[in-house]
Amino acid sequence: MPDNTIEWGQGAVNNTNDWGKAKANSTNNFGAIYDDSPSGDTNIAGGSPPTPALAQVNNVYSMSFDGTNDFIDSNSSPEGLVGSNNAYTVSAWVNPSASGNLKIVGAMDTGNRWYFRVLNGYASYAYGAATGGNDYQGTAAPITSNTWSNVIFTFDGSTTHKIYVNADLKLTQSSGSTQTVTSTKNLYIGALNLNGSATNFFNGFIDEIGIFNVALTAQEIQSIYNATETGKTADLNDLTTPPVKWYRMGD
Repeated sequence: MPDNTIEWGQGAVNNTNDWGKAKANSTNNFGAIYDDSPSGDTNIAGGSPPTPALAQVNNVYSMSFDGTNDFIDSNSSPEGLVGSNNAYTVSAWVNPSASGNLKIVGAMDTGNRWYFRVLNGYASYAYGAATGGNDYQGTAAPITSNTWSNVIFTFDGSTTHKIYVNADLKLTQSSGSTQTVTSTKNLYIGALNLNGSATNFFNGFIDEIGIFNVALTAQEIQSIYNATETGKTADLNDLTTPPVKWYRMGD
């Protein structure tokens, strides 16, 4: 047979059963063999199984924000969504049209704040006291304008926060102490709720916001990203712990 060709024929590995398939890798011509079972890919011939994609749902619409006065009131506070002292995750797809202080989600009262944003082209987050709290806005997590990016931040329930962009871990920060989420203002999407008034409006598109009361693992985050294709997005309810809120923006 020609080089680099595997002739499986009609034996055990074919399209009529569910136990095997070959996947290419960089170490040999045919790759490792995995059990393609309902529970996921299980390696049976060496190598490491790839991170699977989640199930998919249709994704036709997103929400456009004009950067001036558009926002959505979630009718839920951060504390009401994730509790005052728990692990959590916020996941979103964003496509900013401009630079600036663009809030993806945010709530802030006199003493407390909790928001995720694109600040001058970088993903960042802040929580805790309104002044002197923890505000992470480094340049480790760039977001490209006029391009869709999946942005996720997690808190492990102790001290560690992480930001992922397109499933890539870009920033890890330790607060040095356990965080509390105590803002009781409604969380706004596309703006910051500052004591009942909207500010820091997002300019661009936002879609598929998921808020979880657990810290998603790196593998789960990769599986969200792997599920995405034109017209499709990850079914977040397919995760081990589904989101407490999933804002699908019109789908």
